[in-house]
Amino acid sequence: LRQIVQTRIDTLNGPAAWVVTHRSPLALNTTSDWAMLDAAGDGRLERPTARILCVPLMAGARVLGALELTRRGVDGPFTERDVDSARVMGATAGIAIENARLRQSVEESYRNTIRALASAIDAKDPYTCGHSQSVAQYSLICGLVLNLDADMMRTLETAALLHDIGKIGIDDAILRKPRKLTPAEHAVVKDHPVIGAAIVHNIGSMDEVVSYILHHHESYDGSGYPHGLKGDDIPLGARIICVADSFDSMTTDRPYRRGMTINEAMTELMRCRGTQFCPVALDAFAVGFTRYYDDLPRQPRVLEQPDRIAVPAC
Repeated sequence: LRQIVQTRIDTLNGPAAWVVTHRSPLALNTTSDWAMLDAAGDGRLERPTARILCVPLMAGARVLGALELTRRGVDGPFTERDVDSARVMGATAGIAIENARLRQSVEESYRNTIRALASAIDAKDPYTCGHSQSVAQYSLICGLVLNLDADMMRTLETAALLHDIGKIGIDDAILRKPRKLTPAEHAVVKDHPVIGAAIVHNIGSMDEVVSYILHHHESYDGSGYPHGLKGDDIPLGARIICVADSFDSMTTDRPYRRGMTINEAMTELMRCRGTQFCPVALDAFAVGFTRYYDDLPRQPRVLEQPDRIAVPAC
């Protein structure tokens, strides 16, 4: 980013280039002002009929760019008071730009941390490598179809990436069992939404994420877990993740079965429309999958472990 910004600054010309280079405001009110600027530059500046006041955009000791103000000749020259006001505007704008960059950097670090944690969750089971990323992608295409706002899309993505974080607390012997689970083992696995919600609960500003994680195995007809919520009592984000999670699980190979084809999985989802799956979330997924599937990045489906035998999943 620093290199890109420097390149853009280096390509500036005229008053903006002078201001950035000298870190000082510049008022061009008269022909003599322009002549002085010509002498300091390459002598090829185009002189507009308007007067120009240019100030640097500063963030501490760093120059981020230049702010250029123009005034028609009939409006009178720029005064020292105008220069002072513009200097304040430049400093304020520079600080705002720098704060936006810092906020963007913090948000990107946060998102990278979430992705790394999701990858760590998936790595517990070599057969679910990429599962959390895929569930997040499928959830987001639902959100696009439903026109969810930017805040909810971010919440949905975070919850989808972390929906299985509770499996950290489940015995690996159960998660990697090569056969179907016993009722007792299945009961243990069903604790993972509660465990996951408890893990995320202590992270600030993640109340909705906690809710989505806790309820992503609820069924629309009330037959799901952990609380047997029904219909619209289930948060919309959780209903979306339920569809995305189920689709990805059905289309993923397991040691004891081959994954379904896309058509087979879609047929199964539609068979459970209104019972296990929310019609609104499922219909949005069906539309979004058809519309955006070709643009989705492909996730590796099995974690490569060349020096050891892959341990099967549940």
